[in-house]
Amino acid sequence: MNTTIAKAEVVTQPVVRLTLELPVKYAAELGGLLVHHVDWEDFPWAEVVFDALVRADIRGEAVFWDEEHGKNVFLRREQDHHE
Repeated sequence: MNTTIAKAEVVTQPVVRLTLELPVKYAAELGGLLVHHVDWEDFPWAEVVFDALVRADIRGEAVFWDEEHGKNVFLRREQDHHE
């Protein structure tokens, strides 16, 4: 399968069911983004998604690169105040 399909539906407020169908390569890239670049303390849902990929025997592939910050960009939740 080389097609990516995404579906979102509100199950009950405030719960949304998100269904993704990705080629294994893209699922591995998603896993790589979650494990290498997302602060799980700020985004606990990211660890849950990554764990689901691991249970499906999909390992994270590191492919993210940013011109300004290089390959070690780490995504954190934006703070309400600026220091």
